[in-house]
This record gives sequence, structure tokens and C-alpha cells, in this order.
Amino acid sequence: MFKHVFIGVGLGLFLALQFSLFLISFSPDIALLLDTNSIAFLKDVVGPVSSGFGGAIAGAYAAFWFQGHNERNKEAREGYRALSMTKLDYLRRIQYLIAIKKNSIEKFKAHEFRFLAIQTLPDTPRVAGVIGLEIIDYLLAEKAKTAVDMVLNANHNYQALFENIKGRNGTYLSYRDVLNSSRLGHSLVVDFPAIVSVIEPARLISVYKTTENVLTNFDFVIQYLHDAMVEIGKVLDGPFKAKGFPVIDFGVVEEGGLERLPPPVHDLEALKNLIIEAKATEAHSSS
Repeated sequence: MFKHVFIGVGLGLFLALQFSLFLISFSPDIALLLDTNSIAFLKDVVGPVSSGFGGAIAGAYAAFWFQGHNERNKEAREGYRALSMTKLDYLRRIQYLIAIKKNSIEKFKAHEFRFLAIQTLPDTPRVAGVIGLEIIDYLLAEKAKTAVDMVLNANHNYQALFENIKGRNGTYLSYRDVLNSSRLGHSLVVDFPAIVSVIEPARLISVYKTTENVLTNFDFVIQYLHDAMVEIGKVLDGPFKAKGFPVIDFGVVEEGGLERLPPPVHDLEALKNLIIEAKATEAHSSS
């Protein structure tokens, strides 16, 4: 601010002096108001000094303008980089989750007991750190509260999904340990009633709940990351495009990537009834 004041005052004085010298040089009436020595002093001393001073101010202003221009360009480039890298980060996370779904989940999505058929899932996020925090300053500048909230929640949801996967993996491995140590441990094909005969119902229900919770969160997090990426683009693509930056649309994912998994064949109550029936059949056979 003080730079602007200093430059403005200097330019004002310079222009006033130059205008005064112009009037003295071309207006005899005004020149008569001053003595010869004063006019000579103005022309020979004040004029050259003010010209040099004015040139210095003009040079300082030009340097100041170019510095501000370069800083604005640098800030714009940094903002564009933050926008592009945030979108790319979201896309990489979406693709990672879709790959896990395709390789470990989708082939069992219609299985009658998919909570047991789906084995352990990758439980480490491929991309570490907090996504999108660099972009928040630019979103705040646009007063985009919805986009800011989505950026913050996207990272929380992504990390929470993998915490849920870790919990499900632990529950599933505990179930497998019990099954493998039972008389069914070496069987190639095991039906559900046989599993119920060696696994306590509470353990089966726990595997069911944790598995279905993870599957639901997979779809939710993929969709949320995609929506957050699109929302960021709605807010910032226009301003950066207006500045001449090429805007890349990352909102299109591979076909079927946003498709949700079907509900399980058996809901929780139906599963409980199947367990009760299997237990009743086992008891009847034993008697």
C-alpha cells in the first residue's frame, strides 16, 4: 500500500513541476510574475532534476508493475497446478477402488453367501496424505462452501473405508481360522449348513455385517469422490479457463465404474432364519 502512495505522490509532484515549466515557457504573462533568476533556476535546475526524478519513479513503477504481474502469473500457475493435481488425485483413488471391486468383489456380487465367498481385501490406501487440501484456499476465495465441505469429507470417507476393510479382514480371517481348524478344514466344497455346524452364529453374523458394510461403503466412497471432483470443477474450471489455462475433464470414469453392487441375496433377518433352520436340521439329524 505504501508503495502505491509513494509512487502516486512522486508522480503528482513530477507532473505539477513539468506543467509549471510548460506554462512558464509558453506563457509570457506568467513568466513576468517571476524574476529572471527564478526562471533560470526552474529551467536549469528544477527541470532536469524533476525529469530525472520522474524517470526514476516511472522506472520504479514499471519494475513494481512487472513484479506484481509476475507474482499474479505465478499464483495463477500454482492454482492451476493445485486444481489439476487434485482432480488427478481423486481420479487415481477412484480407479484404485474400482480395480479392487473388479478383482475381488464383483465376481461374487450375486453369490448367495458372498460375505463368505469374498476373501480378504486390500486394506492400505494407495495414495497417502490428505487429498485436496491445497485446493481449499482457492475454493474459499470463490466462497464455495459446498465444495470445501466435500473436499474435507472425501478424505475422511476414503480413509474410513480402508479402516472398515481392515476390521472386516480381521473378522473374516478369524472365521477362516475356526473353519480351517475344524473337520471341514480339508474339504474342497463346503455348503452353508456344514459351515453353520462348526461356526457359531454370532461369528457368521459378524462377518456378514462387516462385509456388507464394506461393500456399501465402496459404492458410497467411489460416488462421493467423483461428486467432489465434479463439484471442484464447477467452481474453478471457469475462472482458470478465463485466464487461458486448458481445463481437463476428469469427470468421466470407465464404463460401469459408478455402477452400484446389487443388494445381498439374503438380508440379515433372512440369514438368521437360514442359520436357525440349519441348526434345527442338524439337531434333528443328530437325534
